[in-house]
Amino acid sequence: MKLVTWILISISILTLLFLRCPCENIYENMEAADAVSIANEYIDNLTKQRDAASDNATNTQLMVDETNVRLADANAKLNAATNPDDRTKYIDEITAITAELTKYQKLVVNYTKEAERFNSLIIETQATADKLDEEVGNIPTENDLDGIAFVAGPDNTMVELKPTGDLGGAPTYYEPGTYKFGSATYVPSYEDSVYLSKTTGQSSVSTYLDKATMMGGACSYFKDQPDKLEEMCNSIDTNNCGAMSCCVLLGGAKCVSGNKSGPYNKLNYGDITVRDKDYYYHNGKCYGNCK
Repeated sequence: MKLVTWILISISILTLLFLRCPCENIYENMEAADAVSIANEYIDNLTKQRDAASDNATNTQLMVDETNVRLADANAKLNAATNPDDRTKYIDEITAITAELTKYQKLVVNYTKEAERFNSLIIETQATADKLDEEVGNIPTENDLDGIAFVAGPDNTMVELKPTGDLGGAPTYYEPGTYKFGSATYVPSYEDSVYLSKTTGQSSVSTYLDKATMMGGACSYFKDQPDKLEEMCNSIDTNNCGAMSCCVLLGGAKCVSGNKSGPYNKLNYGDITVRDKDYYYHNGKCYGNCK
């Protein structure tokens, strides 16, 4: 029976000596919901090990109590013995029992410390699980993300791009191939209606350019106004577009703003009215899949 007890004690000691907490970085690169499940499973394992350490401490304490009784009995026999040989025998017995008692007492201390360590790990992991569980509850659903744009933040995390200005309403993001004013009849603003009317004396066929303030050329004049630059290039005849420094002739069919690297507005590649969008002309040169 004692042999079995010592084997069990030895196994427990080895387990406690080589056991290490695997919780460090355990939740890295893991979905929050999966991390919560792993954390709860880990807490269950820690609880079992803590309870086992507590049981070992209790059982070993019983052995300490039993050994103390044996030690007291041996001391009583030593005090009552008068024969030198008997006294020598009892002294040797007391020495062996004392050594055994010391081992048991050390085991009680070790088991108690391990139980306390497991309990601390349980508390720490439970706090982490609660935090992860809260994050799971705060994850937005697909409905919550509808109409929201995200950009990469400083630490490469996705950050919501909030609309600016006082226009109100949700921002509109145009898909390639869509029309700016929709398929309904376009109703111009007051400024556009005046410009489009005959009272200005200017032609409404192409964009009106104020020659007096454009001595540096249209490209220089609209360089800081990408929308106006795009409109200006759209109004250029396709025969002259490829010679402009700020316009490119996309697919030989559509004049848009750009440079030798291609159109500035990448939505032009989604224009279904342009068949061949794999080449363009700029300053008289062809770029891309030229024919």
